[in-house]
Amino acid sequence: MLVRIRRKKYSRRMVKRSISIETLVAVGARMRMLRSVLGHPQAEWARVLNIKPQILNKWEQGARQPNMETLILICGSTGCTLDFIFRGRVGLDMKEELRRALLASYRDSPFVFELFAPVEPPSSPSSPRRARRS
Repeated sequence: MLVRIRRKKYSRRMVKRSISIETLVAVGARMRMLRSVLGHPQAEWARVLNIKPQILNKWEQGARQPNMETLILICGSTGCTLDFIFRGRVGLDMKEELRRALLASYRDSPFVFELFAPVEPPSSPSSPRRARRS
């Protein structure tokens, strides 16, 4: 069940940072994938996010940049990660049923990459420490 999300109002003088068109298109495609896997129509999702359906449509087309606060709320309510939305990485930190549904539906998509295990930093070899000279 989706819960209606309230958005903050920002002043028009706030500086917006722009991102490349390719990134906007990829983010929009992943948002559309997420919405379709969850089975929500565009109008319902827009109502829950407290935005107009036209704005959601522009996000999904890559014509407008969604704000970060809304993306974080989407991730928190659906169980996906910002890593999926921005990079397309389907990792083990996502909800299991969402991860399976995304991989089943979009395995061949150029916008989705599967991570089998989290990347761990290399361990340093245990070498004896030398005594310092004074």
